Amino acid sequence: MVKLAFGALALAVLAGAAACGSRSPDPAPLPAACVTAEDCGDDNACTVETCMGGVCSSAYLERTATVLLGAGPAGTDAAMFTMAATSGSVIPRTTHTFCPDGADPATDPPTCVGELDLPSAAGAAFTPAAGGAGGTLVAVVPTRFASLVTQVFQTSGTIGSGSIAVVGNGACAGSAQTYASLPVQVAFTISEGGELDATASVDVVSLANATVECISGNVAGQVRVQLEAAGRSLIRASLQASLELALERQLCAGPPCPPGFSDLGGLCRKGGAASAPCMARPRDPKTHLLEPAACVP
Repeated sequence: MVKLAFGALALAVLAGAAACGSRSPDPAPLPAACVTAEDCGDDNACTVETCMGGVCSSAYLERTATVLLGAGPAGTDAAMFTMAATSGSVIPRTTHTFCPDGADPATDPPTCVGELDLPSAAGAAFTPAAGGAGGTLVAVVPTRFASLVTQVFQTSGTIGSGSIAVVGNGACAGSAQTYASLPVQVAFTISEGGELDATASVDVVSLANATVECISGNVAGQVRVQLEAAGRSLIRASLQASLELALERQLCAGPPCPPGFSDLGGLCRKGGAASAPCMARPRDPKTHLLEPAACVP
């Protein structure tokens, strides 16, 4: 399971998500014999968005998971994830730094900030695992990483600077940049003990086709190719981590946490490690409905 350590601004899984306040009664009572997902309406899905609106009701695992990537409210801002400074070397005697000044979501375009338009995801589909202990989500998510700021150095000093971008139209920062359509998959399992482990994957070929290198200066072609690959790998890992956390915020329990789990960012994680599985929200053994979840700040 890919997880990254983010700073204070690190990850806004659903932009603007804040404390939810008091809840209202469920918008529609659940049917007495609610035994299949089709029997329950979309208004019974307990999501971050409905929590933000002050309403949180029971939901089927399958429907709640699908809402994550395919049924967000119209006009919701894109989810955002940021990157800290990262240094490395792709060939001998040449080093580089990505995001030397960290992330700045306030610039236009945002620097070192990834954007996922989850409400506009297309083709969202959920395949439950055998026995209902997890499943796999697939969708095509509009994604943009406008500017992964890049500096390249040799012993003589800076030899190049610019950015690497993941966009839909091949444009560099400073020009209009559209969202790229990236196929993603988020698989998760739930153990008998209730531990949820999520693993996201972003299509490598689609991501490579959407990546553009925008570095100026005396940088050799071989170095440019390697820098683009290194930047793309970093963006992919961050994107996958953000998708995993988005799913966890839908399906994992918050505090108070059971023994052996600790509250990390509003979710109960095993052993208190940020990369550890979280405690899945309980389900009714007869209906398999998810129990109402506390809103996650």
